[in-house]
Amino acid sequence: MALSVDEFFRRLQASLQKHLPSSELKINEINSLRLKARVILSQTTFIDVFYGAKKERIDSALIHEGKRVFGIDNLSYWHCHPFGKEKNHFRIEPMTIENIIIELSKNIDKVK
Repeated sequence: MALSVDEFFRRLQASLQKHLPSSELKINEINSLRLKARVILSQTTFIDVFYGAKKERIDSALIHEGKRVFGIDNLSYWHCHPFGKEKNHFRIEPMTIENIIIELSKNIDKVK
């Protein structure tokens, strides 16, 4: 069952409070169809998150100094863009937004 944008947003907020409590969530767009948000981690590092309710599309990317360094999304199929090889894809099992935030947070220390 597809999550509404409101429910996805609530789960994103809860995940950030639990796993990245010092982050700052900025909403770029939110409506009944989609959410575009940025999670500010530092002056040079942030996470971009997109959710499209109609197709249950999730995109997430850890951005450092203007470049994606890690990402998880489900365009065509669930896959990860691994740290250090972010242009590559490897298949993964479907993930919740909380699991995505956990995986993103594991890679934050790699950019420091």
